[in-house]
Amino acid sequence: MGDDPTAVAANLAVVCGVMAVAPGRLARMEAAHGADVAVVTGPGVSRGVDALLTRTPGLALVAIGADCVPLALIGDDGSTIAVAHCGWKGLAVDVIGATVDAMRSARAQVHHAILGPAACGDCYAVPQERIDELARAATDAVSDAAITRARDGQPAIDVRAGALARLAELGILGDSVTVVGGCTIESPDHFSYRRDGRTGRQGVLVCTEDPVSTSRMGA
Repeated sequence: MGDDPTAVAANLAVVCGVMAVAPGRLARMEAAHGADVAVVTGPGVSRGVDALLTRTPGLALVAIGADCVPLALIGDDGSTIAVAHCGWKGLAVDVIGATVDAMRSARAQVHHAILGPAACGDCYAVPQERIDELARAATDAVSDAAITRARDGQPAIDVRAGALARLAELGILGDSVTVVGGCTIESPDHFSYRRDGRTGRQGVLVCTEDPVSTSRMGA
């Protein structure tokens, strides 16, 4: 909330430069804290979804969050990629499982998962009703990993711990998982809506090589 569109565009341009992706080749989402996955073939914004999947060469997928986990999945076929936005509601509705299922429906297994920075359990105190909802909806392994206590003793949720537990249930663990960044609330280098109330976002961007562009670059 409160994102400056000019700053967002400028920051995306910087990221695209680093990743050697054309700014006009970005697929983004307007997350709704659900489990819907959009299969995209071109750039633009998908509304009301919390995950994107593509097999289109050269198309970059973006997932962002201010305390939720931005997650990227890389398929073992060299062409299927996905991103997801997962907060505590995402754990409850299993957006990670839905995204992995979508990738498997595309006949690809997850070769690697990358989890970006997110609020940690020490900092992310929540009402007991939220704990109860997560405990009812999520698997035992996810609930056990995610439900904790904050430093001040209040009930809390560690979303990234829950996400890692769900990935492990789906057979994605060990060297197949990379965690990047620390706690968004604790780190002055990250945006945090919980900490600041009005903030920007950080996230993940993933793309596959465009064979046409690659061949041109090598010519």
